[in-house]
Amino acid sequence: MQLLSTIPTLGKKVVRAFVPTFLYATGRLKVAPIPAARQPLRRSPRRFRRFLATAIVAGLSSVANDLRAQITLGFDPPDLPATTSFSLVPNGYGGLNWNNVYYINRNYLAGSGYDHGTVSPPDAAFNGFGTAATVVDPVAAQYFNFTSADLTAAWIDGLHILVEGYNTDVSPAPIRSATVTVNSAGPTLFDFSTLGGGFNGINKLTFTTFLNPGDPSPNPAGTEFAMDDFKFTTTTRGGTPEPGSLLLSALGIAGLGLGAWRQRVKSRRAAA
Repeated sequence: MQLLSTIPTLGKKVVRAFVPTFLYATGRLKVAPIPAARQPLRRSPRRFRRFLATAIVAGLSSVANDLRAQITLGFDPPDLPATTSFSLVPNGYGGLNWNNVYYINRNYLAGSGYDHGTVSPPDAAFNGFGTAATVVDPVAAQYFNFTSADLTAAWIDGLHILVEGYNTDVSPAPIRSATVTVNSAGPTLFDFSTLGGGFNGINKLTFTTFLNPGDPSPNPAGTEFAMDDFKFTTTTRGGTPEPGSLLLSALGIAGLGLGAWRQRVKSRRAAA
């Protein structure tokens, strides 16, 4: 495992944001007093500093707990049993559960997209029978940030892959979605930390392949794709739906509240 490349940058931002406040909270940073006429509230400086220091420590602890090492899954031995053909990815691999996800030895179908798409030999994953593949975090109240993966079409150039991320604790619908297009000649590295608004705070991930009318369909016409170097981090922060979905929900709640208020007004008028 390797640490997230963003940790140094984020660490600098945390230091720049919190050090001046920490120095003030501990009494090491002196500031000019505010004139009494401009002080809307007068509170105990010592009590305020104690509160501020506690808040800073809690905030730093929260940030530190959420900065977890990035995990890279290459679908290779010794983490998975060696194979000369293909086999199912077992549940629990990388701490995740896998549905209809297989791994294949690149030499089993040499010259295919499985071979070309193997970034870390000898194996790569693929969606069985060209149908939807699902990855789930089985731990309650735990989520993962899907960072990136190398994707390759097994057979068909121009194959489309619909990638959807879910937080099933808040919505049965996907909270993140992106469609990518892949070819069989070689892998394409996709950064899912930015695609679709960022696949962060999800506990379910689906891959669904499809072809549009007029797309090439050579023989064999399988809609499988190869996937390698699946990278993610775990987190305790669940993702939320897109802002548009949140707005619709808020409008719906506001409408219900308005209806209830009108009903109360009518009842009071009737009683009077």
